[in-house]
Amino acid sequence: LSNSEPVVVAIVGPVVSLVLKVNEIDHNCAREQRAFGAHIEISREIEREIVAIGEHLLHEAGVLARDVADGSRARYHRVGTVTAAV
Repeated sequence: LSNSEPVVVAIVGPVVSLVLKVNEIDHNCAREQRAFGAHIEISREIEREIVAIGEHLLHEAGVLARDVADGSRARYHRVGTVTAAV
């Protein structure tokens, strides 16, 4: 499984960042609801950003998984701020 380690490193970092961002948004919304008694929704812009990050991760995961399956060693893929050598 040593060939799959770069894939894990490349995918886990951005996923963790995405989860933390969503949690932060959720926490901020809950705080605003308590403070003002108003219903706060995540803006459409933030929703689009989250969806785009997810789609990008799915695409990169597919590319990296194919390279690992093909036994490629010389390719480099960039996912967010993490560069993984396969």
